[in-house]
Amino acid sequence: MEPTMSPPQTLPDDAPEYKVCPDCYAEGRDPYLLKVETHFYIKRAPRYKGGYRISAYCKEHESKRVVARKQARMERLAQAERESGETPPELAKIREDERRWHRGRGSMAGAYAALPEEKKVERRAKAKVYAKAWRQEQDPKKHEEALERKRQHYRENREQILAQQRQRRREEGRGPRKVKAPAEPAEDA
Repeated sequence: MEPTMSPPQTLPDDAPEYKVCPDCYAEGRDPYLLKVETHFYIKRAPRYKGGYRISAYCKEHESKRVVARKQARMERLAQAERESGETPPELAKIREDERRWHRGRGSMAGAYAALPEEKKVERRAKAKVYAKAWRQEQDPKKHEEALERKRQHYRENREQILAQQRQRRREEGRGPRKVKAPAEPAEDA
């Protein structure tokens, strides 16, 4: 059972104020008698009186034990894989979850997907600004060349770009936009 970080609002009257962590005691730490509210996890446990229980070990040792259990489980699964030559389904699932998380489909992807559309647009705009500033800072000459290519593309494809913009505005229910015609270069007589 994973430790729960959020303790109940108030501890019941029968809860001890201080408790001994067996690992702290075994290490000979002083003090090994720790305050329950700050040093121990308070876990939900419906079968216990009051609907909670206090972890057996302090937060530091509890987290070390959780990590050690996970490492031992991974080693056990890796050993089974080496012996049989096949990946156990449990190990395959763990690896897939890790890959998914590293590809950005983990916890943050869900948070981004839950944002309202205007916040997403705002974040994308900020990212564009930061990227542009970074490119300009890295190589100003290369950045200026890229801007010139963009301007040239716009000059060559102006009518097509404006038609696409008009179509998008119509689909969004907005009216046509007034666009000035480009200034014609003066001809020498």
